[in-house]
Amino acid sequence: MLLAVAVGAASCTDENYDLSKLNTEITVGGDSLTVPVGETAKLTMQDLLGDEAVSFLKTAADGSYLISVSDQMNGSSSLPAINTALDLGGLAPSVDIEIFDFAPYQSVISLLPPNNEVNLSTYVSTISDPVAVDTNIQVTLQLDLPEGLKDLSKVKFTDASKMTVALSVPDCPLTDGELTPNIVVDFSNLLQISGGGSINLSELQLNKSNSYAASKQYSVQELVIAAGDFNANLHKLALDKKVTVVGNAVVTNPKTTPANVSAAGKLKVKVAVTLSNLEIDRVEAKVAYTLAQQNMTVTLGDLTGAFGDKLEVTLDLYNPSLKFDLSTNLGIPSTIQATLVPWKNNQAKTENQVQVNLAMAASPSATQTSTSKYFIASHDEGRDAAYTYVNADIASLIKMMPDSIRVTFDVSTVDTQTSVLEPTATYNFDIAYEVGVPLQVGNDFRLALRDTLTVGSIGQYIALAEEAAVTGSVENSLPLNLKMVVGFADENNNTIALAKAAEQTIAAGNLDGSATTTPLEVAVKFADKEAAKNVSKVILSFEITSGGVARPVKATDYVKAKIAAGLRGGITVDLKELAEKLANEENNN
Repeated sequence: MLLAVAVGAASCTDENYDLSKLNTEITVGGDSLTVPVGETAKLTMQDLLGDEAVSFLKTAADGSYLISVSDQMNGSSSLPAINTALDLGGLAPSVDIEIFDFAPYQSVISLLPPNNEVNLSTYVSTISDPVAVDTNIQVTLQLDLPEGLKDLSKVKFTDASKMTVALSVPDCPLTDGELTPNIVVDFSNLLQISGGGSINLSELQLNKSNSYAASKQYSVQELVIAAGDFNANLHKLALDKKVTVVGNAVVTNPKTTPANVSAAGKLKVKVAVTLSNLEIDRVEAKVAYTLAQQNMTVTLGDLTGAFGDKLEVTLDLYNPSLKFDLSTNLGIPSTIQATLVPWKNNQAKTENQVQVNLAMAASPSATQTSTSKYFIASHDEGRDAAYTYVNADIASLIKMMPDSIRVTFDVSTVDTQTSVLEPTATYNFDIAYEVGVPLQVGNDFRLALRDTLTVGSIGQYIALAEEAAVTGSVENSLPLNLKMVVGFADENNNTIALAKAAEQTIAAGNLDGSATTTPLEVAVKFADKEAAKNVSKVILSFEITSGGVARPVKATDYVKAKIAAGLRGGITVDLKELAEKLANEENNN
């Protein structure tokens, strides 16, 4: 139509009309002129975040994205030394218990042939009813223990620690007969041994067949510690105890010779105690120690690499969490102050640090491991029941996109609870951590992406319109609001200023995961129409922002746009100029 009008104007001249005085401008398009551009493919979350970011994320069973980083550190520590070998001074000497004195009867017995065996019960009726004896063995002990021990309660010995109690008849005058010792040796003020602290020796029968000597071995289990035995200020255990020996012995059908009676004078039973391999296995006490500081680094370099190349990133996640599995074979209940400091570009960002107080359960033995599990987050959501919740603002650590989080563990023992110290043990500290949270964003989340489209000489046409527009519609299933911003530049990437920002918010998807459809109507008005002629590039910025619905981002979430380019008010064309241009082109051809 424009061509026909133009040709007519160039070839048909009516002398009655002066066309130079006519307004030859015509507007094409009415209120607007819209040119369909097409529609995009479904842009998934992977397209928006990029391959590196998606490789850093994990996909849960329901399709939700999870940020997941895990690692562990191992350390070891030794406690202050404890002297493990003990000398229970005083237990080595033996005790002789007098059973019978032959002196009152020696004159009668001496009348008999010296080497003839004599049944003593024929002459001495009281030998079967001796007087009970009560004697003591004094035992002393001093044990230096490390500083920091309080209220010492137990000193336990190794399984190899043994005690032997032996009975014998020194210079035995008997040639026959059974000696039954009704003797009790009581160690209960000093030692806990197998079978208790008190030993009844009646099972040790002494007779001709065992040469009137017998013994029994017992396991030494622990020292018996009473109030006042341990001096916490001097960290010293001082024992001054008595082992009592009480009882008598009955001799059945005793036989001897007058010569033996004359030489012996008295019938005695010796009680001898010997110790072997007495060594401390563990000490139970309340302990006030500060253990060697433990340090670890939670590396987040993958996260920085994944998001750091975007135009703008503020990683405000709704509920990031840090899980700690603290495992140790240490028998001391401990408190742990964990200080988490984000590091970026090799600098500590202490203003964003977080401190949490944890507790580490004691292990019952160095051969066993006790594990304490903690879930550290702003909200107690998504926590495994095996973990204890600790409130802390982990989001502030991650929001600034750190390269790493360095964690310092200051460990102190709990001096109000009984601890177990094993002098020869090496103690291990194993700390496993995991950063794992659904990609559900907070209010300050920002992720801006930019793309530049080269559009040739479109500027000369845009400049003809009062106002351009980007129209169409956008489908969005992301649980996030989007903001689309349109900008323009010349071929040298110099920005062409707009009279006002050209942007529009795209509504977030629905809670059930279905997409919303937002009509697209972005007005574009240039600050200078002449400058608009230089437009050769269109800059599209997409900013993913928080808001919308409270559910994690899923791998299947997408954005799809149907786009058209429009010129509001149509294009105004001067027919005279157009006709002259066409005529010149025809002559040139």
